[in-house]
Amino acid sequence: MAKLIAFYSRADENYFGGQYRYVKVGNTEKVAKMISDLTGADMFKIEQKVPYSANYKPPAFGESS
Repeated sequence: MAKLIAFYSRADENYFGGQYRYVKVGNTEKVAKMISDLTGADMFKIEQKVPYSANYKPPAFGESS
């Protein structure tokens, strides 16, 4: 049976550990790769038609965009 891991992951500037950091590979993609390595599944990266800018910061909770 064929296996597929479909995932959405964002690289560039990410917030974690209490600060913004630049990452080349998003966390979800790293985990998808580990699962793929363990299961032999193919990977499919879901991408936006118009991607966020590298330094995109979403509005704070409760604020409008």
